Amino acid sequence: MEKAQRFHPDFVVLDYCMPTMDGLEAAPKLKQISPKSSIVMLTAFKDKYLEEKAYKAGVSWILSKEEARKVLDFARILLRPDPPPVHSSGRH
Repeated sequence: MEKAQRFHPDFVVLDYCMPTMDGLEAAPKLKQISPKSSIVMLTAFKDKYLEEKAYKAGVSWILSKEEARKVLDFARILLRPDPPPVHSSGRH
């Protein structure tokens, strides 16, 4: 959170399971600090229930850890000048 306050990142990668707080707790705090940040959350436990909670928390995309290699692809998509709408029917 301290680094987000200092740098206001354009793109953040969170893990769902983290030592101090989970990704669902961290995402809305990050969005308060830096509303324009795009957030990708990685998880080993991806399911529809977690996806819905993550999107409501401000996560732009949720990826299973098996899909982690796609993070750079999502960064390129979300950081381009005309990014697609978040939570489109093409959720991943």
